[in-house]
Amino acid sequence: MTWSTARMAPWEAALAISEAVKVRALRKRSGEASDRMAPWHCAP
Repeated sequence: MTWSTARMAPWEAALAISEAVKVRALRKRSGEASDRMAPWHCAP
């Protein structure tokens, strides 16, 4: 994550971070069961 965002433009990095935050909030709301099936379950 840090290696790829370091090469991005600042607005691209901010966009990627906001997307990750959105995904994390959605995952938290949807609960454990769907979290296990999600493709990003092993992401930090």
